[in-house]
Amino acid sequence: MEIQVVGGLAVRIGAAGLSLGTPKQQLVLALLVVRANQLVPMHDLVDELWPDDPPRSAIANVRTYAGNLRRSLDSYADDRLRIVREPGGYRLLADESLIDLYRLTARWRHARELMRAGAPAQAVPLLEDVGAAAAPLLAGLTLGPVLTARREAASQERRAALESLAEAHLILGRPESAASLLREEVSRQPLWERAQCLLMRALTAAGDAGGALAVYRAAREALTGELGVPPSEEMEQLRVAAALARRRVPNSVTEAETIRKRSRTHDWLPRTVPDFVGRKEIVDRLLHDVRERSGGVPTIRLIDGMAGCGKPEPGN
Repeated sequence: MEIQVVGGLAVRIGAAGLSLGTPKQQLVLALLVVRANQLVPMHDLVDELWPDDPPRSAIANVRTYAGNLRRSLDSYADDRLRIVREPGGYRLLADESLIDLYRLTARWRHARELMRAGAPAQAVPLLEDVGAAAAPLLAGLTLGPVLTARREAASQERRAALESLAEAHLILGRPESAASLLREEVSRQPLWERAQCLLMRALTAAGDAGGALAVYRAAREALTGELGVPPSEEMEQLRVAAALARRRVPNSVTEAETIRKRSRTHDWLPRTVPDFVGRKEIVDRLLHDVRERSGGVPTIRLIDGMAGCGKPEPGN
C-alpha cells in the first residue's frame, strides 16, 4: 500500500490504483494526507475547495466527499489507513511510512543531521532521493491556499537538499559531480543565486574557471534584469577567485594547445628563403643575346612559364 502526493495524487493497494473521484473529492483526500493524523477542521476543507466564494452547500458537499473516500478506503485498505469523522472535521489515521512525502521529509531531516555531524558520504544517497523528486506536489490539481503553501514548502525542501548534495560532493572532492547536478537546475531557475554560487565553486575547483565566469555573467544579467539587484558579496568573491584561477592555469583547449605548441623543439617547415635566387645568370644571358642580335632593329624574346613561377623580366 502506498499514498503518492509527489507528482499526482494516487493511492495504490497492491498493483491496483484506488479510484479517488472528482477533483474536489481528491482535494479533500490531499489535505487529509498532508496533515495525516491531525484533525483537519471543516472550515479548512471548505476554504481549500472554494477559496473565494463557497456555495451554500459547501459543508454538505465536503461531508459527501469525505464519506465516499472513507467507504473506498474501508473496502480496500486496512487499519493503517482510515478516515474518521470527529467533532469539527476529519482525520486521516495513517502509517506515515506509506506516504511518499513523509518518507522524503524523513530522509531530508536525517541527511541534514549527517551533514551537521560531518558525514557527507552517508548523507549523499539520502539527499539524492530527495533531490530526485522533481515533480511538483499534487500535480494536475487546482490547489487552494493550504495545499499551495505545502507545495511551495516541498519545493523549497528539494532545493535545499540539492544545495546540500552539491556541498557534499564538493567536500568529498567531486566538483564534477556537483557541477553536473547543478547545471540544468540553474538553467531552469536563473534567480536561484545559492545554486549559482555552488556551481561557480564546482566549476572553478574542476579547472573550468572560464565556465564559472560565464555562470557569473548569466546570473548577474538575470538578477539585475529581473530583480534590479546586484550579485551577492559571495558571488563577487567567487568571480574574483575564478578570474585569478583563469590567469594561473590554462582553462581551455585553445590556451593549453598554444602552450604545447610553444614548448615544441622541432620545426619541420622549410627554411625561409631570404631573397630570389638563380635568376641573375639567366637575365644576363638573355640581355646579352638581345644586344648581339638586334643590329639596331627591334628584337623580341618570348618567355613562357606558369603563373607565379618567377619568370625574369629583362627590364629589371
